[in-house]
Amino acid sequence: MPAAASDEPSALLGRFMQAWSAADANAIAALFADDADFVSPDGYKACGRAAIAAFYAAAFARGYAGSHGAGEVAAMRPVAHELMLIDGRWCIDGARTESGDARPAQRGLLAALVRRTDGVWRIAALREAAGAADFTAFPPGS
Repeated sequence: MPAAASDEPSALLGRFMQAWSAADANAIAALFADDADFVSPDGYKACGRAAIAAFYAAAFARGYAGSHGAGEVAAMRPVAHELMLIDGRWCIDGARTESGDARPAQRGLLAALVRRTDGVWRIAALREAAGAADFTAFPPGS
């Protein structure tokens, strides 16, 4: 899955979710800048592509392989030249516990800072938060 499949920063979320649904930790990590960082919904922090790939590989090994991820960009705004802030929402269904039991669907919000370098948009920082199961829409004009 090439990082430059689209020159639109909003396309990163769709490519992220495709890689999630394929349980491809390396394809997810390839969407991040070399110096990126990530904070999971439970507060785990990973810095750099290798650590981000390791986090997702471990998640897939713990029962998330075979699950389906979906996401939606709710708002996007420029922060500086070649730098965008993306607000969105995500959901995961079909995950299993390590013992094989079905996990309930998970939903949450995300904030991603994305940066274009050499014409390619990559995630510079990603923060995910869970607990938005009842969250359905951003207000108009947000």
